[in-house]
Amino acid sequence: MKLFNILLNEKVLFLNFIIFLSINSLAQTGRVEFGTKYLGMSLDTSRVKMPEVMDHVLMHDSNSKIALAGDESYFTLEFNDKGAITSYIPMMEIDHHRLLPKDYIMLGEYLFKENILYETRSIGKEKYYVKMNISHKWELIDEYKTILGYKCQKAKTHFNTGKRVIPIIAWFTIDIPVSYGPYRYFGLPGLILEIKELGRLHYARKINLNKKYNLRFPDEKFLITKEELSKLY
Repeated sequence: MKLFNILLNEKVLFLNFIIFLSINSLAQTGRVEFGTKYLGMSLDTSRVKMPEVMDHVLMHDSNSKIALAGDESYFTLEFNDKGAITSYIPMMEIDHHRLLPKDYIMLGEYLFKENILYETRSIGKEKYYVKMNISHKWELIDEYKTILGYKCQKAKTHFNTGKRVIPIIAWFTIDIPVSYGPYRYFGLPGLILEIKELGRLHYARKINLNKKYNLRFPDEKFLITKEELSKLY
């Protein structure tokens, strides 16, 4: 009986270990679809003095409300244990007069690899990834909510444009233990599922974790610095 209990315990430990490896593997690889909701202007219009500039600001505000009115997926975050890529979801332009959400989301396509963030730039037919010197000092807040079944914690930071400081609010989950997020945000102890900035809320709509998911990273020759980029023009 004693030998049987020992063998049984060893079997249970082995099964738990296999389950842990499976969960960890799934958590390291996946694809998240994000939508964007327009919350309103983040610009202090009292500082706008020129009428033509104000007209442009008000038109952009109106167009943003229309373009981002639907609950749709506009971009994806794809990741594995080597890095992550934020990219737009291709959309068909059926009506030339239609306002495209891509023009009002206010974000770009990014690559995060080996703890370095790269911004995508297209030159001719080639796509380059320009190294960015960005880091975030996150403050964890003792507030929680559930997003798509995942318990998420609140965090905040700031982004300094040189002219103003923009507050950033993020919600992340340690249930998916990767430090990635959409756009240019990373560095939290779990996957970021929601980002609020510049009057926009970028939120996860679908999460697919799959250990067989393959993410194709660009060739090293396309990873460049800002100085190298300037020489290509």
